[in-house]
Amino acid sequence: MKTWDVLGKKHAIDVLLEISEHPGRIQTELADKRNPASGSRRARLADLVDAGYVNAKSVKGAQSSIAYSLTPEGERVCGLLREIEYGEFTGK
Repeated sequence: MKTWDVLGKKHAIDVLLEISEHPGRIQTELADKRNPASGSRRARLADLVDAGYVNAKSVKGAQSSIAYSLTPEGERVCGLLREIEYGEFTGK
């Protein structure tokens, strides 16, 4: 899957940056069922995992959950997005 095929989808960049800022967040924190956008945010989580930007790890607790963190490629993409946001993009 190409980068823009994933990152061009609704909520993909938001979810990726949220995971970057809060590694280890679980699915219910990233896609709260009370939020009308939760369905598309859950779909973006799956897309980001499939594309290799995000790792999904099962965690056991009171309830089984999935915790998300960035892969090295996800970290690289977030770094580029931040460079663009802050006007520091060098294109490298």
